[in-house]
Amino acid sequence: EEQQRFEKIVDDIEVPLDYLREVDRIGPLLGLPLQSRLARVERQSASEGGQGTAPKRALHPDSPEFFPLLQRLDECVAFIEEHPEYKDYDDYSVKFHQLHHRGLTLVRNLVLDSMRATAESAPAALG
Repeated sequence: EEQQRFEKIVDDIEVPLDYLREVDRIGPLLGLPLQSRLARVERQSASEGGQGTAPKRALHPDSPEFFPLLQRLDECVAFIEEHPEYKDYDDYSVKFHQLHHRGLTLVRNLVLDSMRATAESAPAALG
């Protein structure tokens, strides 16, 4: 019974951490590396253990991984907005919204670039 109680406590901690860690995973993928307090703590623990991680390259909006990334970001925004009682709510809310805005801006820029290229090539195709 005590084992089950401890497992529930671990689950209750792990679920929020899965969402909160996404700031540090998604940020670099959108070209906006934001560092959460959780990442600083985990990085400090990893450096004490001799582990390191390689930097990630930003995704292009037309890559197949981009829209699933935006969907996950939407889930993270919804999760943090449902939990304003969390200690670092303000920090995570701002960061998730910054990432969301960045992702949508990248999509907008892709669409505008595509429209510009089509408009420039249209006269040549017609003439």
